[in-house]
Amino acid sequence: MLIAEGKRMNTDDIDKHIALMQSSKIQRLEHEFEKLRPSGTAQFFRAIFGIFILLGIITLFPQILAQPISYLLLFLIFLVAFGTYYESHRVNKRLDTLYHLLKNP
Repeated sequence: MLIAEGKRMNTDDIDKHIALMQSSKIQRLEHEFEKLRPSGTAQFFRAIFGIFILLGIITLFPQILAQPISYLLLFLIFLVAFGTYYESHRVNKRLDTLYHLLKNP
């Protein structure tokens, strides 16, 4: 028998404690899973951020507008690549959380 807080714990107390720990772990994983759900506002803000970055670069370097369009396209390619990396990272975290939820029923 285990002794906790100066008293002996019987098997029922241990089973209840294990069940409570498992349910809290599942609730924590479900919360993380829901937190990683893609949202429309995040995509909207990402698009606004990209536009502000583009306007900022044009403001700092007005000669870009005189250059061939390839520089702007290159910047947009990097912006899309970063956004894809970020979303891929979030999806992988979400899949890991789902895996842990399914692994520990």
